[in-house]
Amino acid sequence: MKPRLHIFGHVHSGHGREAVFWDEGQASYERLMRRTGGSFIRDFIPSGAWLEGIKVLFHGIRGILWDRLMVGPGGSNGCLLVNPALAWQSTTALGNNPEVVDL
Repeated sequence: MKPRLHIFGHVHSGHGREAVFWDEGQASYERLMRRTGGSFIRDFIPSGAWLEGIKVLFHGIRGILWDRLMVGPGGSNGCLLVNPALAWQSTTALGNNPEVVDL
């Protein structure tokens, strides 16, 4: 599934929101993480993994610029992750502001 909004949490120190994208950058990251048989020295030899890493970097920078400078996740390609925990850090004291999401 590729949800547009995911509300979760109870991790107090993880309060907030973050935009994620279901794009080629995510697909490249997943391919890169599925690699097997790599070693510290072998990873320095240019291979297809380098191309996947460059794609992840490119799409990550593009995602940051899109999220920060433009309109955030858009279309069917983005998702907003929201952790609405109200307690501050590891305490029981209320300290985080409520998260409001406009639909």
